[in-house]
Amino acid sequence: MHTLCAHPLSTVRRSTMSQNESQILNAFLVSSSGLKDIAGLSTFTSLFPSSKRSHPDIETLYRLLQTQRSAICQTVRKNIELECKLGPCRNIKGQGMGSESKKTEFTEFHNEPWQLETNKALELSEMLKQMEETVEKMQEEMEKLGKGCDDLLQNMKMIVSEMEVGPYEKQSLDHAEETVNGLRELIETCEELLKNCENTYQQAQRTENK
Repeated sequence: MHTLCAHPLSTVRRSTMSQNESQILNAFLVSSSGLKDIAGLSTFTSLFPSSKRSHPDIETLYRLLQTQRSAICQTVRKNIELECKLGPCRNIKGQGMGSESKKTEFTEFHNEPWQLETNKALELSEMLKQMEETVEKMQEEMEKLGKGCDDLLQNMKMIVSEMEVGPYEKQSLDHAEETVNGLRELIETCEELLKNCENTYQQAQRTENK
């Protein structure tokens, strides 16, 4: 379908194909039957437990489902119409909309401006640069974390030494040591992560040198 855009006689063909496509999609995705034709209120009510079938909210729910179904079908029809208009020329101008009129149609249907997607892969040199910056930041965080751990340990020991109640001294010290051990484990985890980043960075450098 896309190759027809470049052909001199493609306008009539494209129009015919769009109409056929629209008919097929509407027949397949949008039923011409309403909710009452699929399941009437009495059928819908019978789906509930017998003790709840007289509840007035059942009819309210049924009307709400009718409204929602109509809104969904309308949205599907609009999307089909838009797709049929835009599909044949989707590859024009870097797979963009092809013209300002197409962009306008997209905006009108979706209530949002058209934005061309540009998923550009990073160059190896740029990736290496970002990895190097990440490693430096992690090293700085590791130094701050280590210093914070040492300061915390000193503060805890100071607090424990100033406590006058003997029975609580050992218990408080145990809690302090548990906290410090947890921080030490966190540092080890960060160091392992940093090591993995450095290994990845070195491998990327070797790949670039090749």
